[in-house]
Amino acid sequence: MSPSPPSTYSSTAARPPPRFIELRPKGEGVLITFPQGASGQVDSRRKRHAISQKNQRDRLKAALEQMARVLHAGGVGSGPRGLSGTKVELIETAVEYIQSLELEVKTLRSSVKEMPRSQEGVNAQSPNE
Repeated sequence: MSPSPPSTYSSTAARPPPRFIELRPKGEGVLITFPQGASGQVDSRRKRHAISQKNQRDRLKAALEQMARVLHAGGVGSGPRGLSGTKVELIETAVEYIQSLELEVKTLRSSVKEMPRSQEGVNAQSPNE
């Protein structure tokens, strides 16, 4: 067997200094430099961030659609426009509906407190007694 030719690559060879990518924001700002190999990391981070934002938008959209269905089932939004307005209008309608329900609960609780004790006993009895 013939001896192998000497290797042109040496493990002790000095690596070239890393090249940097400069990011300069518009106007007065901080200069940010990344090693050239880091651009893949930046792209990966951007993609993860974009996916995360899309998931958040999808969840928000689904929650708003569910809110519209619940309000519609509760009889809210049965006017000429219904619940087809903007997202802000939907949220404002939901807040008004929740406030009206809270007022109704408060009214019912106060009317229960004012009931005479004799009626409470009659209402609390089961039909089997």
